[in-house]
Amino acid sequence: MIFFFYSSMNKARTDKLIGLLALEIEKIKESAQKTDEAANMVTTGLSESGDKYHTQGAADLTKSYLKRLNLLKKELESATKDNSKTAKPPCFLQISFSDGGFTELYLVKNAVSLPSISFISSDSPLGKAVYGKKAGDIFSYSLNDSNNYSGKIVEIE
Repeated sequence: MIFFFYSSMNKARTDKLIGLLALEIEKIKESAQKTDEAANMVTTGLSESGDKYHTQGAADLTKSYLKRLNLLKKELESATKDNSKTAKPPCFLQISFSDGGFTELYLVKNAVSLPSISFISSDSPLGKAVYGKKAGDIFSYSLNDSNNYSGKIVEIE
């Protein structure tokens, strides 16, 4: 069984997260510019066509990631305090697993992958299972039809 400790994201947590996203956005902007320059520098001779294809693919992936980072940042910046005491994006979750494991996650609409922060999308199986739940509500979800999980939202601040 999985237990959730939910708390509304306070201003300090939100501001810190927005600051980290802003730093990541600047880093990715620089990377996107360098990748674009590299894609434009590759000539289109027979031996270089594969290099150009791969370089352009990397540039496109970088631009896509940058777009998703900006969407998440805007989501957090426009979030308002929700007094309904239900699990809705964006919120901070602490999860305690039945095997003793523990993790912290952010439930958001526009999830991205960052090395030091875990985001889950409200469209993910776990996100859908907890969305709109209140303290004391039990939830369950499945992954790949063979892994079933259940838990309880223990606390909402």
